[in-house]
This record gives sequence, structure tokens and C-alpha cells, in this order.
Amino acid sequence: MTAPTVVLGEEGEVKVWSKVYEILKRPFPSKDIQWRIGRKNKNGDKAIVLAYVDARAIQDRLDEAFDTWEPEYTPVDMGTMEVETRNGTEIKHVKGFLCKIIGCKDGLTISRQDGGDCTDFEPFKGGLSSAFKRAGAALGIGRYLYDLGETWVEIDKFSNFDPPQLPDW
Repeated sequence: MTAPTVVLGEEGEVKVWSKVYEILKRPFPSKDIQWRIGRKNKNGDKAIVLAYVDARAIQDRLDEAFDTWEPEYTPVDMGTMEVETRNGTEIKHVKGFLCKIIGCKDGLTISRQDGGDCTDFEPFKGGLSSAFKRAGAALGIGRYLYDLGETWVEIDKFSNFDPPQLPDW
């Protein structure tokens, strides 16, 4: 991610944002990267796994980059949609949250916003967390993980797997 074009009156302000973005974009140690299954093959013995950073790691990174920061959440109800499932067509309610992360450093303020759906498991908490992580990515946090592409792993009958080796960033 490149820092946005900054039209400011002071050279020091550009230096502040350059330092903030350097911190936000920095790769996480592998211990902070978590993995989830994206989809399984037909046999159910392999899966594509997706890397992500949890909300607490993002909070720690925001603490490091900014003097102060806060999330603002807005609930979103987009109505209903038809979804094809194994049991036929079902009506799904499309709800979620927008999260705006507002960060302040040396008297300057920046914000980024993104949204996430309410999840099937713990819908309220999952929706907030999803929106927060996506807003973090809008600031550059963990965005490099999207460049990993498809990573296949072997899974057992309980969908357990060994995490893949990450590249040296």
C-alpha cells in the first residue's frame, strides 16, 4: 500500500504520515498469523487455507502507530437476498457493520472505513470483528496477506491442518 497523496502545508506532516504507514504496513511475525479453511476439495482431504490477522493484533498495531485511535461502528441492513443451498433456494437477511477507524498522530487525523457481514457464528461479535479487520486492511494492516494466493494443505477428518510456511517478508 502506498500512502495516500497528502496535500499539507508542513513538511513535518508528510514525515508523520510516512512513519505511521511504515508501522501499519509492517508484516506480522508468523506467530500472529492465523489460518482458516476457505474451501475443501471433493474428497475432503485437502483445503485451501486463508491467512489472517486477528483483531487483537490489529489493535496492538494501531496502538503502536497512533497516539490515539478509535473505531466507530454503523449497523447496515441491506434487506434480503435469495441464496442457493443444498436444500434449495433460501432467503438470507443481509446485515452487517461498517467500521471507521480514526487514528491521530501528532495532532493529525486519518480515517479509513470498510464493512463486514454478520457471521453465522456469534453474528453480532463476528460482524463487528469482520468490519474492524477490513477497516484495518484499508489502513494497510495485514494487506500483504492477500498476495499469498491459493495455499493448499492436507486436512484430517476433523479439518485440522498444519499451518503453511509463510514467505520471508
